[in-house]
Amino acid sequence: MSPTQKLEKLAVFVRSLIKICVNGVFMSYQTYRGPQYFISQSALPGTVFKAAAIFSALFFSVILLHPVTARAAKLVIPYLSGASGDEVEIPVKVQQIDNLAGIKLVLSYDKSALTYVKAVKAEAASSLMHVVNDKQPGRLIIVMAGARGIKGKELTLMTLVFTVNPDLDESIKKTKITVKEIQVMDDRLKEVPCEIKSGGISIVRPQKAGKLHGDK
Repeated sequence: MSPTQKLEKLAVFVRSLIKICVNGVFMSYQTYRGPQYFISQSALPGTVFKAAAIFSALFFSVILLHPVTARAAKLVIPYLSGASGDEVEIPVKVQQIDNLAGIKLVLSYDKSALTYVKAVKAEAASSLMHVVNDKQPGRLIIVMAGARGIKGKELTLMTLVFTVNPDLDESIKKTKITVKEIQVMDDRLKEVPCEIKSGGISIVRPQKAGKLHGDK
């Protein structure tokens, strides 16, 4: 039996239960008007209690057995290439988001390899206000929020600009930007689950002049 068929059978059962409980309570109430109804007056409180208990049990069983979970969004910070001394622009993207009204990110990076320059908000996030706390080198705290949510299959929220250390050790092949903390909210102030794909900068080393021009 498919999940849809199960839910349809559950709906039929719920309607039947509602009818039984409502009729039972109504007939209990009618004992005040005459003895022709078979549920006694003394059964009224018990009937109401049983109806409430049944509805409570049914409600929690539906919630537990058929939970409704929000589709997870995905935060993506790609890997880009950069040489020592380069200024590299790294987009911060979110995929499969239906309603993003607020986001908090805590990012870490290697301060010996990168120097943070600035953050530029993207057009897709123009309705959101943003604040970036960069007081601690190697750590960024980014907060974006707005009164109305934004949505899309792939949205660029902002671009982070870093300078690659010109004196970077040659043994370093890449440097990562790590998402330490993330919180995404919709415009109903409900948290949206979000997966993470972190990236950073792959370091490009200058080639010798001969190789650069195709010489052997």
